[in-house]
Amino acid sequence: DAIDRLGLADTTFVIYMSDNGSGGGGGKGRRSGGLSGGKGSVWEGGIRSPFIIRGPGISENSWCHERVVGYDLFPTYCEWAGISSSKLPPQIEGGSITNLLDDGEGMVKRPRGEMVFHFPHYQSGDGPHSALFLGNYKLMKFYETDRLALFDVASDISEGNDLSTQQPQKVAALDKLLQQYLQQIDAQMAVPNPQYDPAKPPVSRKEKGNKDKTKKTQKPRTDKRGTP
Repeated sequence: DAIDRLGLADTTFVIYMSDNGSGGGGGKGRRSGGLSGGKGSVWEGGIRSPFIIRGPGISENSWCHERVVGYDLFPTYCEWAGISSSKLPPQIEGGSITNLLDDGEGMVKRPRGEMVFHFPHYQSGDGPHSALFLGNYKLMKFYETDRLALFDVASDISEGNDLSTQQPQKVAALDKLLQQYLQQIDAQMAVPNPQYDPAKPPVSRKEKGNKDKTKKTQKPRTDKRGTP
């Protein structure tokens, strides 16, 4: 309302994005709406979140089902500012979303066809894992178990139907793309932790609220920076 009142509606975009996924637990404000996983995972419940934009040329109550990501915003801002994509740094992975704003149709043109989400930590029970999107397919790789899972997220947004055994060639091709990408950017990876001793019990420590909670602080792997 203030933007309209100040006469800025024809020159101002307002963008709303939420945090990356529910914290889990099923309590108030902590549900993923039927999606798998939550914060600290690359399941849809951990990475899919609302993206709402208002501005000149955008129809009211319009929708777009194209997947966009936070790093698409920088190229978008640059296009609005009149900066050609050819002048952007070569390491920029995102693409402008301006062509989606008129009618919700089209694609985001990024330097790479695939989109990767990488989480090399132990914040969730899945441990370190990654996801690669290409078209409607999503490959997930779990490094503790070497499990590979394949989903068609266009028809299976809840990720309940693993297609990996039905399409092994697709799994192999996407896994190759994932490994090439992670190597190219020198991604932080989980590696064997020489201090890990499975015979030692978990360590009890105090957390917020001075409540004693037992957490497994030892992990069989650590990342390259030595952080468990």
